[in-house]
Amino acid sequence: MKVGYTEFSFGYAFTESLIRSSSAAPVSAPVFPNLIQEGHSGFDIRINFPGVPLFFQ
Repeated sequence: MKVGYTEFSFGYAFTESLIRSSSAAPVSAPVFPNLIQEGHSGFDIRINFPGVPLFFQ
């Protein structure tokens, strides 16, 4: 099935939507690790919201 967008584009749009819909802004910029870093850390995106860091795989 061809969807017309990349995995990175989906991840970016998902992150942007999550940040814009949140009542609190993240403490820092979202982290999108490269493939090697992702293999070691175990997440695709890290968003550091105050008191509630989120990790998505």
